[in-house]
Parts: sequence; C-alpha cells; structure tokens
Amino acid sequence: MRQMMRAIPGDIWWEHLRICPQEYTCCTTEMEDKLSQQSKLEFENLVEETSHFVRTTFVSRHKKFDDVFGKQLSAYVLLMVEFGPSLELAGGLLRFH
Repeated sequence: MRQMMRAIPGDIWWEHLRICPQEYTCCTTEMEDKLSQQSKLEFENLVEETSHFVRTTFVSRHKKFDDVFGKQLSAYVLLMVEFGPSLELAGGLLRFH
C-alpha cells in the first residue's frame, strides 16, 4: 500500500518506500524500483566476473579428473578381463596370485 503525504506546498509528493529507509522521501517508488533493478544487475555482473576464474578452474580440473579416472578404470577392466580371478585388489594395490 502506497502511503503519500503532501509535505511541501506545490506538486511534490513524498512517498513511503519499500526498500530504502522507511522514512518519507522525495524519491518515488519508480525511482526506487529502477535503483533496485540496477543494483541487482550490477551485483549479478560482479558475481559473474569474480567467479569466472573459480568456475573455469573447477571445470578444467573436473575434466582432467574424469580423463585420468576413465583411463585408470579402463586399465583395471582390461586387467580383469585378461587375468580374471587371479587378480585381487587389496588395500588399493593390485596383486597377482
């Protein structure tokens, strides 16, 4: 609900705003809405810019991990196919019987 009061003779109305300090001001709710949207956009851009390095590093390392893990898994599967039951995984190390 918009509360308005005539504070000064003439055409100036003072509005009670939602975000800014809850005092009567010469700013309008439209001005407040525009400033709120601008602040939101600036914040989102700042987060995007500052998190770019972290995201690209994570993606790069995630891909590297997938590549290394995939190769190790493939090698293990080949060993299992080749040696079958004579191959045992003990304490993270492969042992042959």
